Amino acid sequence: MALSYALFSNMAYQWFDANGANASFFPAAGVTMAALIVFDRRWWPSVVAGALMSELVVDLVHELSLAAAL
Repeated sequence: MALSYALFSNMAYQWFDANGANASFFPAAGVTMAALIVFDRRWWPSVVAGALMSELVVDLVHELSLAAAL
């Protein structure tokens, strides 16, 4: 789940990396929502933790400061 989140998050960065342009949709959020729908509630903390960690790594790879990534 974390890998697919990271891939879709990176895809959004590549599509909408123009100056001042923000993504009007975020495919990685769909991955997280699908995982929350498919998996049992006991797995939800793991799904959210995976999404948060993946987003943090992708932000840092794209040279955002740690403060901005958090």
